[in-house]
Amino acid sequence: MWVRPYLVLTYYPSLLPLLSLLGRLLRFRVVVKMDWDVVFRCGVKARLNPSAYSWLVYAYRIGLITRVDCVGGGVVAYLYGVVRVFIDGDGDILFIMPDGVKLKYIDQFTIAETWLYDIHFLGFDLSGWLVFDIGAYVGDMALYYAKRGAAVVAVEPVPANFEAMLKNIELNAEKGHKVLPVNAAVADADGFVEIYYSGPLTNHLRSLKRGYLAKMRSILKNIIEN
Repeated sequence: MWVRPYLVLTYYPSLLPLLSLLGRLLRFRVVVKMDWDVVFRCGVKARLNPSAYSWLVYAYRIGLITRVDCVGGGVVAYLYGVVRVFIDGDGDILFIMPDGVKLKYIDQFTIAETWLYDIHFLGFDLSGWLVFDIGAYVGDMALYYAKRGAAVVAVEPVPANFEAMLKNIELNAEKGHKVLPVNAAVADADGFVEIYYSGPLTNHLRSLKRGYLAKMRSILKNIIEN
């Protein structure tokens, strides 16, 4: 038995995990193959995947998105009132920070800490600084410091996170060259370590042996001495 829960997921995207569990219990498969054509109130249509659609609805309903404007064939939403979120007709989403840093992959909490509340602020001019971002995730903070002139070593062990960071760096060619991405873990010795993490794109590593497993190169002396 095959189920295409189009209406269910369109209006209640949070039901997908429950529907998937029900499918496993009753031995049928839940198949979601389509993106959704979302029409904004101004008439602009964008083709969004379920994840992007769910995030936008959630962010709007709890007040993280404070304004939405239609520009040309796309939409500009304002996250926290200061971060511009560009959505084109194909559903591609680009986040532009107040200082001009562009991101395709984000952590909304890091964005708030960094660009809204200045928790990670070290100075307006960081020329001559060398910053080590250990656990760089998708590279948002690394690019924040590079934008202010620092050279940044961005160390990220999770493979999917590292690939997302590379794409974010590519979007910022004018400052991205100041970021050195390193796909490794930092440990008490050079060699290899096993890490467990909660999903393909995640900033949550696990101390218990559950979830995804990756055997990663570990570094300590090399990154400091070189």
